[in-house]
Amino acid sequence: MTDEIKPALSADEWRRKSAQRGTQYGMDGFSAAIDPVMGLTIDNRGSDDASSHDSAAHLAIIIALANAALPDTSSYKITRKDVYVMECAASAIRAEYGSGDEDALELDRLTAKLAALLPPER
Repeated sequence: MTDEIKPALSADEWRRKSAQRGTQYGMDGFSAAIDPVMGLTIDNRGSDDASSHDSAAHLAIIIALANAALPDTSSYKITRKDVYVMECAASAIRAEYGSGDEDALELDRLTAKLAALLPPER
C-alpha cells in the first residue's frame, strides 16, 4: 500500500495561491506565492532549528506553486490528466499481473507524489 503523501498546500492556500509556514512576523518563517506581476515569490527566513523549519515541506510548496505558475500549454506542467494516465496505467498492470505487482505499486507511489503537487480537484 502507498504511504499517504500529504498535499503540498491546503485547499485554502491553493485558492490564495500562497502558503506560509513558521512565525509570521518573527525571524523564522517561510512564504511563497504566485504574484500576478512578479510571478513566483519566495521569502525564506528560516532557522537551523528543525522543529520550526521543515525545508522538505517548503520545497514541495515551491514545486507546487512553480508548477501552477507554468502556462497551461507548457510541456513541463504537471496536470490532473497526467495523474489520471498514471492511474490508468497502474490499473492496467494490476489487471494483467495482480494487485501486488511491484510496477503497479511504484506507479501508485509516483501518482501520489504528483497529485500532492496539484490543487484539489473541483
